[in-house]
Formats: sequence, C-alpha cells, structure tokens
Amino acid sequence: MILWYSEGVVAGLARADADSLFDGRNENLAVADFIGLGSGDDRRDCGLDLIVGNDDFQFHLRQKVDDVFGPTVKFGMPLLAAEAFDFDNGEALDADILQSLFDFIELERLDDGFDLLQRSGPPWLRSCRGQTIIDRQEQFSVRKGQGGSLEIYHRRPLVVRLDATLGDLETRGAEIMTELLTAAQMRAIEQDAISSGAVTGLLLMERAGQAVVDAIVAEWPELGPSRGRAAGYLTHDQGSHRAVILCGPGNNGGDGFVVARLLKKVGWTVEVLLSGDPPKLPHDARHNHDLWCAVGTVLALEERFFQDGPLATIYVDALFGTGLSRPVSGPLADVLHHFARADSAQYRDRMVSVDIPSGLCADSGRVLTKTVDAGIPPCVQAHLTVTFDSPKCGHVLGDGPANCGRLVIADIGLQPWRESRTVATCLIGPERTFADVRPDFPFDVDDLRKTRDHKYDYGHVLVLSGGVGRGGAARMAARGALRMGAGAVTVGCPPSALIENAAQLNAVMLRRIGSASDLTAALEDSRINTLCLGPGLGTAPREAALVAAALEARKPGRRIVLDADALTILSQDAALFAKLHDGCVLTPHAGEFARLFPAIAARLDAPALTGPAYSKADAVRDAAKQAGCVLLFKGAATVIADASGQCGISAFVYDDAVPWLATAGAGDVLSGFIAGMLARGAEPLAAAEIAAWLHATCARSFGPGLIAEDLPDVLPQVLRDLGV
Repeated sequence: MILWYSEGVVAGLARADADSLFDGRNENLAVADFIGLGSGDDRRDCGLDLIVGNDDFQFHLRQKVDDVFGPTVKFGMPLLAAEAFDFDNGEALDADILQSLFDFIELERLDDGFDLLQRSGPPWLRSCRGQTIIDRQEQFSVRKGQGGSLEIYHRRPLVVRLDATLGDLETRGAEIMTELLTAAQMRAIEQDAISSGAVTGLLLMERAGQAVVDAIVAEWPELGPSRGRAAGYLTHDQGSHRAVILCGPGNNGGDGFVVARLLKKVGWTVEVLLSGDPPKLPHDARHNHDLWCAVGTVLALEERFFQDGPLATIYVDALFGTGLSRPVSGPLADVLHHFARADSAQYRDRMVSVDIPSGLCADSGRVLTKTVDAGIPPCVQAHLTVTFDSPKCGHVLGDGPANCGRLVIADIGLQPWRESRTVATCLIGPERTFADVRPDFPFDVDDLRKTRDHKYDYGHVLVLSGGVGRGGAARMAARGALRMGAGAVTVGCPPSALIENAAQLNAVMLRRIGSASDLTAALEDSRINTLCLGPGLGTAPREAALVAAALEARKPGRRIVLDADALTILSQDAALFAKLHDGCVLTPHAGEFARLFPAIAARLDAPALTGPAYSKADAVRDAAKQAGCVLLFKGAATVIADASGQCGISAFVYDDAVPWLATAGAGDVLSGFIAGMLARGAEPLAAAEIAAWLHATCARSFGPGLIAEDLPDVLPQVLRDLGV
C-alpha cells in the first residue's frame, strides 16, 4: 500500500520589496523560528518566521497563521529548524554553505527566487520496523509575486511503501491512520470539520483536488516538475499532455472540477465531461464548476466521446466517489462498461479514480449492479485511486483491491475531527495490534517477549489429532503454537497414531486421547489453558464427542480454537453450536463459513443492489454475535470480530498481497499461532488479530515457494524484526 502525505499550497502572502530582495546578489537564508505546529508544544499557534537577506540587508517576514494558512500546516513538521542545523536563531547562513553541510539539501536559484529541497533521511523521520522509505521530500519556495509581493510556498509530500499492511510510521505531526471508515463516517467527519469553522467545504475540495494532482505527478514523474522545481508546479507544456475529467453530480464531481482547473492552469489540454445538471450540483461543486467554466467548457458525458480519437494522457474518474448508493444505469452505465470491456483495457493504465472507482460501494468493495454486460460489471478499473484522510472499508474488501489499482491516501487536514470519533473497524498492523491504539487492547509488542523463567508461565496448548495418516495438520498447528511462544504443547492422538507422531515430534509432547473420556481426564490438568481442535481431526461420532467434551470442560481462562473438521461438526449439530462461549475462536474459510452461517453467507453472496451493500465485515460481525465468540473469516482480507461488534481486518492486498499463502496446511498453522497467543494470555480477539497479521507477515517474508511447514520457522525472524 502507498501512503501519500501532502500539505499546503500557498503558505502565505506578504507585501515586500521583492525586486530589491531578489536583485541577483548572493541570497542568504536563515531561520529565526520554525513551523512547529505539529509538535504538540506551545508553539502550535506560531507562524512562519524567516529571515531572508544578504550582507547588505535582511528582510524579516512574520506570517501569522490565519484561517486559510492554519489548517494547511498545523500538522507540519519543523522546516529547516535552527536546532536541526546547530546555529543560533537569526544567524544568517549562506545557501551554498547550507547545501554543503547537509547532503539532503538541494538548492536551485531561479530568476524569481530560490527553492530548497530536503531529500533522503531527514533526522526527524525514523525508519521503523515493517516499512521501507522510498522517498521523502520537504520543500519550500520563495517567489516574487505580483505587485511586488513575496510568496512563501510550503509543500510536504511523503511517499512510503509499507512492507506490511500498515506499519508503525513515526514522524512529527504525521500518523498513518489504521481506521477504516464507512462513507457515512467520512461525511460526518467532514461535516464536523466544516461546522467547527476551521475549514470550509471549498477549502477541503481544493485540497482534495490538489492531492489528486500531486498523486498523479508522484505516479507518473514524467508529467511533473523537473528536478529542483518547487513541488506543486507542473511543467508548462503548451498542451502536450491531455486530461479527460469525468465529473459526477455530487461533491466528487466538484473535486474533478478542481483537478481540471489546476491542470489547465499549468498548460494541459483539459476536457471536462459532466454527468448531471449543473444547476443541481451541490453548492461547493457548483462553485468549482463555475470557476472551471470561466476557463473551459463542459460537455455531456456519453459513451460516443470515447469511441473515436486518440487516448488521453490521463483520465480522472470523479463521478461518484463514496457517494454511490444505487447501481449505475443508463448512459453512464454504458460509459463504465466501455471502460471495463477487454478491448478497452488500455484505459486502466491511464485511469485515476477520486476516492474510490465509480461503481464500487465504498463500505463493502462490492460492485453495485442489477445487470452484467457480457460478464463485465459497470465499474471503473483504475490504475491509481486517491482517497482522503483514511482508507475506506471498500478499499480492502471485496472487489476494491482489484479495481483500485494503487491506493494513495492523502491528508487534507481532517485528523482532529477523525480522532474525536470512535471507529469500529481498523486495519491490523503493528500500530493497531502492538501499540495499544485501542484503549482496551491488552497486548503490546513487549508482551511477546519472555521475561519469566518457567515454561508453564506461558501456558500449555493441547492440540487434538486424527488417526493414522491424519496427523500432519495437527503437528503443523502444534509447531505453530510452540513457535509463537506457548510454554508447552502436547498433541493428543488415538493410540494407533502415537508411533507415527512420535517419529516426527521432538519438543512437542504426546498424549494418548482415544475418546471423550480420555480428553476429560486430560483436562483435569489445570495447566492446559488452551485447546486446538479441528486440523486433521475427522468428523465421525468419536470426533464430535471430543468437540462436545472440550466445550463442556469450560473453566476460567481456558480458551478453545476451533478450525477445519471441528467447524464441520459444529455446522451439523445445533445443540453443540449452542455450547460455544466467549472463550472460543472460530477460524472458517468461505466454505466453512457458509456451512456454519448459511443465512448470513447467502446475504453476503446476493447481488449488491443498493448501497451501502452488505460487506464481509458486516457478515463477520453478525456471525460472531450469533456464535457468541470471536470469529476469524480467512481471505486476502482476513476479517476478525467479536460478539460486541469490534472488528479488525488483516488486509494483505495491493503491494502486500501474499498469494503463496494459498497452500495446504497454512490455515492449520494459523490455528496454532492463535492457540499460542491464547496460551500466553492474550484475549481471544487480540490473539486472533495478532496471529493473523504475523501469519501473513511470515508468508510475505518467505516469499514464493512457501509451504505451510515454512511458516513457523520464519516466525522467529519476523519477531526479531519487531524488536522482540
């Protein structure tokens, strides 16, 4: 996944004698203060305080943070802080000296000013576990403006490729948010921000449009500024680049009009196609429509526009975004079908969607449709999707990853209002699972360390195995539990399978369990605090009796993981299903889920006719409530929920996809990982979330060629990478 963090357009305007300031002499730069608005200190209300001058004079600019400037930079990091360069406030340093002192400073002198660009490894950005920094730039520009004014531009793009789903990025004032929002939650956050008076809808729309342009330049650098130019300046190319902007009838269309205006301003040939009636546009979208009409024209959106003529450089899908609530129909459906047909695949390489590809439900990632044209749903397939503030559930669920292409998350200044709301669905990653983001989350990465000196301080897992020739799955689960740090692990098997298992196990102990009474006797040992049932167990009456005995031997602190054959047994016996309790964790794949919860599965598989469509997260919440315990629904996006509705998604999608997990036995190892976490004292929801993330991270670390037996052996290195 790619996170694009972008800030600011014009940081401020100040009247000055710019002609005397930039008269060809050797400019000097010093910093008397810094933008410290994101540091959490008492400088939150300070402004930009620069001294720009030379030997003959100094020009002192103090730009106070006003209603326009403040929301732009209040998440800003210190920019060329005096402390960072170890010189006294106010001391002037020649720009050439500054450049020679620090290899991440580049300077370009221009006729109308100069640019400073910080690259590669600024001291306040700490590279953290689980991620690789691709590029990091901090840039500001000093320019002569019209009428002798001095213009200060500040832009801060941050591009990070995460080796895991969403890693723990630590910067001053910048956070990777792990919340997954619904469309309604996003609208509420925006409305809270607007109602506060700190921002306007027009300002948010302007930032969104600018963020889309920034993301386009980041994705296709050849369309952007030359090296050293100020970020936010596209090259004036006299129309060599052509953009087609598809605007819809809502505020997503308003974002599109902003994109069109910004591209037109820098010399692109821009064509705008509108689906809707201009007088019916929302206020802010209508305002930007009118601004565009002052410099360009608007045509009606029809399929025939795309049937002839050369392809554009870029197509921008600003039709619906998160606002789609019903299937696309009529002429607009024809347009979407045109984009999606196999003979029009060339559009995808040039398509940029604003918020989410049109046709997708933002809450579920499902295509809203009543009919399918030749097997192709009416939905845009994008190369690049730019969403704002936080990812939406539909970006990681259903058809979202396949249609979004590359996902970019742009900050438009909504963090304070997002943080004031409770979000029920989160992405699982180190920040989510190990940093105690959720107030009641009981585990931290430190809890994966071993600090006590007795094995039973870390629990005892009992894994039940099938008969002769059926013990491999249980052995893999047992090895997973042991690698996860359970103090002791025992495989319980029928007498006939003892020799087979003994020949392949060393650190894992063996116990003869041939019947339900044998299991009941074994569970009199209070040190056994976790059971794992199902992998390779079988579904005959003996095995059903074992599942019943396990559920009936309930005691405080004892947990049960039920997978594979145990789930099949539960699906066949309603009375046994009713014995599930809050100490249980169910781990079905799609087929097992459908057998356990047929009505819920049928609703999930039904065509999505209206939005918000029923999602995988909705289904898992409903199933967990029905079962009265934690449920983990496997998949590329593994969804975990408890009976209270708390939900986490381990989404290894986009660049983090791990298709090599589709191998026999991988699920058995996952059950063992969960059992190991439970044995060590994790609560069921936390155990399932942590284990799911570690499981996929192990597969990603190993890479192609993975088989299930590799997963436990990779886990120690993954834990070391986390600092355990």
